[in-house]
Amino acid sequence: MITTIVVFACSIKHGGKCLAGKRINDKTWVRPVGDHTGKELTNVQATCENKHGTFPIKLLQKLVIDIDQHVPLRHQPENFILNNTQIKQSYKIEKSEISNYLDEPYDLWGQGADVSAADINKGVIDIKQSLYLVKVDNLELLLNSFGKRRARFSYNKIDYDLSVTCPSFDALLESGEETNNILCISLGEEYEHSHWKIVAAIY
Repeated sequence: MITTIVVFACSIKHGGKCLAGKRINDKTWVRPVGDHTGKELTNVQATCENKHGTFPIKLLQKLVIDIDQHVPLRHQPENFILNNTQIKQSYKIEKSEISNYLDEPYDLWGQGADVSAADINKGVIDIKQSLYLVKVDNLELLLNSFGKRRARFSYNKIDYDLSVTCPSFDALLESGEETNNILCISLGEEYEHSHWKIVAAIY
């Protein structure tokens, strides 16, 4: 199935890339993966071709991708296996257009920084989508006492303190550049009996 997405997440995962975006036509999320277990894409798979050559995928690019089987996981229902055909770039969107793709959930999978894996597996918590693009308040980027990248913010009057994998984090922290307070937040794989909420991109 050929579809066009806007890239809102493209971060490092186990030496490969975790890629996700929203379809142009209906704004639904797609996470291209390597197999039915949700395996990350290789660095070769996470490239796109345009008239100038083949390059690593970047945020906000419009990509024409060929996805095959829908392979949802309980914590990541948007997963589709990426066919082994070269991804094509079809221009990009501007930062001013990001607001057209925002999600408006009541909260970010509840409060806190994680969701119980047991509750998800038992169906106590039903994950309808594992990716959100949201406008937040009071965003603060920082390194904690362990040197870990963190984002503190509030969404719908709920405070969050989450891990960050956004590739622009260090540059934003060093420059102090103002952002639009828009975050792409993903529910990660299981670790220590929980699925952790991760800031995958900062806009």
